[in-house]
Amino acid sequence: MHAGSAIGFEGGLVEFWNYLIQSGEIWGYLGAVVTIGTYSMRTMIPLRVVGICANILFIIYGLVAEVYPQFALHVILLPLNIGRLYQMVRLVAQVKEASGGSLSMDWIRASRTGASAGRERRSSSRAIRPTRCSIRSADAIGSKRSMCRSGRARSSARSGW
Repeated sequence: MHAGSAIGFEGGLVEFWNYLIQSGEIWGYLGAVVTIGTYSMRTMIPLRVVGICANILFIIYGLVAEVYPQFALHVILLPLNIGRLYQMVRLVAQVKEASGGSLSMDWIRASRTGASAGRERRSSSRAIRPTRCSIRSADAIGSKRSMCRSGRARSSARSGW
């Protein structure tokens, strides 16, 4: 039994090639090879480009060979791949634009509210000020005790003064 008779033709390599061309099977095989190529991709943009090529080949195959589920699947996948490719190209452009800009943090100040930005400007011009506890009276200084905001007396040994 000849190897070609199992898939519907008799003959050699030339006849097999003619069968692939005439039946439209070549588009399915090319689509399969290109799909295998997508699995070897390491980066997303080439993967999407090769995936779009595979979608086109399988759409042609689905029409020529009248394999309509295959056709429908790749008609749905094609715009998805095109949309994702567009998103990735746009993201790469945005990253290049952002990395080429200045390293100034002025955009943070511009996005802050007026009240908090005003407090920051006032506090940055003062000397270091205590944040948790403050000394309340002269006798507290003499006894090395401070009053915290809660009103409790704290010894300087525990508060770290």
